[in-house]
Amino acid sequence: MSEAQLAKVESELEKLRNELEVCKGAANTSKSCGEILKYSEADPEPFTANADANPWHASNGGGGGCVIL
Repeated sequence: MSEAQLAKVESELEKLRNELEVCKGAANTSKSCGEILKYSEADPEPFTANADANPWHASNGGGGGCVIL
């Protein structure tokens, strides 16, 4: 193997090692889904009818609450 080929293989190996470390530090699917579920249950959805504080739901007397500016 030539020096250039060896350098290329070593460079690729270093990139793969770095990618592996990133993957090891990532949250697993169960944890991520649990966080999304917790967030969606705790925070009100801004585009549902029960979000009274949302200005998009304010009616200007027309047929709907959505106002195009």
